[in-house]
Amino acid sequence: MICLMASQSMGMATIFFYTCFWIPFHQMKKFLARLFSGVIFFTNFQQQEEEDCMSLSVARFQDLQAHGTKRCAQVLEETCSVCLVDFEEEDLVSQLGKCGHVFHVDCIERWIESSHFSCPICRSLFFNFKTCHAKLDEDDVSISSSYINGGFSWHYRFLMYLVIHFVLLISRQGKVRLTKWYSPYTQKERNKVLRELSGVILARGPKLCNFVDWRGYKVVYKRYASLYFCMCIDQEDNELEVLEMIHHFVEILDRYFGSVCELDLIFNFHKAYYILDEILIAGELQESSKKTVARLIAAQDSLVETAKEQASSISNIIAQATK
Repeated sequence: MICLMASQSMGMATIFFYTCFWIPFHQMKKFLARLFSGVIFFTNFQQQEEEDCMSLSVARFQDLQAHGTKRCAQVLEETCSVCLVDFEEEDLVSQLGKCGHVFHVDCIERWIESSHFSCPICRSLFFNFKTCHAKLDEDDVSISSSYINGGFSWHYRFLMYLVIHFVLLISRQGKVRLTKWYSPYTQKERNKVLRELSGVILARGPKLCNFVDWRGYKVVYKRYASLYFCMCIDQEDNELEVLEMIHHFVEILDRYFGSVCELDLIFNFHKAYYILDEILIAGELQESSKKTVARLIAAQDSLVETAKEQASSISNIIAQATK
């Protein structure tokens, strides 16, 4: 009897030990091992991503010609698309990692210092912003460059990066008054986009929001009088910022034309393009000052008037010489 009770107590103690100590200990050990390995993997992966996204390769153009481009089917450019100067054999050039396009190092440096983080040709992003650790600063955009291990490394802080794919001005009757494309679309695709967005936006009621999900993108629009101003952005971009950009464009148009209307844009459409080109470059906000844009447009108008006067004087001289 005593032996039976002792064996039962030993069995209970064994069950209690395994249940309360041994099994939880092994579970905690496995959990810590998985957590530790996951931290190591994430840290190494993140460091690799940062190295990939923070560096631009630098080489001489002749070495790049000898080794070929990063894409087999791509032909190496002979002219820098930023300065429009042909590459020399001893020129230091930088080939972008994602698209493989080649530029002078000084040219791509000035391009990035102007807060452009996409390729000037195809507009693919230089870096992977989701993995790059960059601190947002609302008042400063600073970029410093340095040579590290034979590579060209950028350490930067930037404002919210926003890319506009295209800008449309559509009247209430469905007439397109202005189009500006910052992403590559064929003519057939452009016509299809205009038909689709005209039907979608014009059919929306006045109490609906100003954001439309379309083909994986987001179209932000706002109506002023008889015109709809539309801009297409990515899904993760800030819609309110785009609304401010649209209002900024309309305010400059109103200041230039004086109570702008649809007829002003019909008969002076080239002026609207001039103003838009001063505000947006390659789909990115370039100038936020209304006074600066007005000053630049006035200087351009004076150049046009001077050219007209010179052309008229030349024509008068020719007419008098032929008499």
